[in-house]
Amino acid sequence: MLESLINAGDISLLDLLFPNGKGYYYRPLLYYTFVLDRDLWGMQESIMHFENIALHGFNTVLLFFVASTLVKLTTGRQDRIVPFMASLFFVIHPINTEAVNWISGRTDVLAGSFVLLALLGLFSGIERNRSDLIVFASFSYLLACFCKETAVFFVPGAILILFARHSANDGWLRAFKEWRRYLYAGYFLAATTVYFAIRYLALSGGDSGVKTALQGTVGSEANILYNTKVFLKVLGFYAKKSVIPWPQSFAIVSVSDFYVVAGILLVVFCIFLLIRRDILSAVTLAGVGLASAALLVVMSRLAWTPIAERYLYLPCIAFCIAGSVASRAILTKIQTNRVAGVIFVTVLTAVAWSTVSRNIIWQDNLALFTDTVRKAPDFPPARNELALALNAQGRTREAKDLFKSNHLEASLKNREYGVLNAAGSLASDGKLDEAHRMLAENLDRRSKHYVAILKKIVEVNERRISSAGSPDELESIRRENVEHLIELHKTTGDPFYYYRIGQAYLALKDNVSARNYFILASDKSPEGAYYREPARKLARNLGAVKQ
Repeated sequence: MLESLINAGDISLLDLLFPNGKGYYYRPLLYYTFVLDRDLWGMQESIMHFENIALHGFNTVLLFFVASTLVKLTTGRQDRIVPFMASLFFVIHPINTEAVNWISGRTDVLAGSFVLLALLGLFSGIERNRSDLIVFASFSYLLACFCKETAVFFVPGAILILFARHSANDGWLRAFKEWRRYLYAGYFLAATTVYFAIRYLALSGGDSGVKTALQGTVGSEANILYNTKVFLKVLGFYAKKSVIPWPQSFAIVSVSDFYVVAGILLVVFCIFLLIRRDILSAVTLAGVGLASAALLVVMSRLAWTPIAERYLYLPCIAFCIAGSVASRAILTKIQTNRVAGVIFVTVLTAVAWSTVSRNIIWQDNLALFTDTVRKAPDFPPARNELALALNAQGRTREAKDLFKSNHLEASLKNREYGVLNAAGSLASDGKLDEAHRMLAENLDRRSKHYVAILKKIVEVNERRISSAGSPDELESIRRENVEHLIELHKTTGDPFYYYRIGQAYLALKDNVSARNYFILASDKSPEGAYYREPARKLARNLGAVKQ
């Protein structure tokens, strides 16, 4: 995605909102922040990492005010201890290190900002009985969806918060008799409708993300009993991870069946919270709802890591708030302040040490993927990333051995990513025909790596050209590249490929076709594209060619 942004020229937020194509993810607001990174500082990694840290710090401040507003709403008085505890544990919680350290994790951190704004507007609107704040909350929720689609799972929690008993005097049925609460809930449902309507229009060519999720959960590929077991097991595992995040790993590929019991207990606990129906219970259930979005990834194989710590960034917001309120109540009952202080300092020290250690590992790709492979030795994508890290460090022999020993099963999610690197390793060894054959055998239009494999074939073919054994073989390779470049333009719509096609035809001495494509590149390329002027000059130089 970042490579396509570099070559794309000027892009507006409207272009990202309505790309009029097809896609797997739809995160226009997130993508726009990357466009700003490109335009402001050339996508420098250090600055982009800093932005994630700054966003996390901003979220911590927001969480403090959200917790303050919640405490005032439920108790009628100010309490700075609970907000301080909630924001402190959130900022140093080890489970958040992945989302904050990984540049791609910005999708969770940015969505978290808008979910927190939605909570702040929601609690403030309830406290002050102001509908404009509820509108602000629902709009913030909509923006969160434009950062990461799993934010839609916040809606059930928001509705539960609206219909919760907001005080001890709030009777069991009183909430359901207030028409304003139905109106406020309608704002969130309307925002959800707007999100899916815009997404439908934007991905008019095909929404493979929603399609894949539906197939894995309720479609013909779904297995109800198996999915129920997976649901309970992963729910239990994530519940444990939220409280006890250790051991930590970038790739979690298997979970013990014993977590089914934890999942069942959590479901029972959620039923209890539904019956209790106070606002703290609703906040906790909002966190569970956000965490349940991660279950789609497991059942639908939506991402290369079926289970990941970054998926808990949004739920962690709710859990830190609810946990701090509950902890404050428990510690208050313990009359000995010394005991409470010792417990707090001990837990804080363990959490802080774990987070610092994990951050250090994330500073270096080799350290990160060495740790990942040590904890998941049979996970091919992790082994593939370790090989790339070794290669970047100049340890090419070890990298090549790892590429060769990496077994890529046909059913593996993102298998083609490993194929790309294995082919790259073969090409670097001079085995260009083997690399070409491997790539060609794995070329599949249905794969989200289709474009990447096409690009790699073109790259390998350009090297094969220099070692072609005969004029016929040379022409055959060049014509194959023309076909692939035309397909790349057809698939991506990037006018840069007009320029590449023109170059390929020029090499074939087909000056007429070359000129036509250079003209297209000049006319269709965005202002400021580096290849626009060269395309115009080449078209002009070929202008004397007889048609």
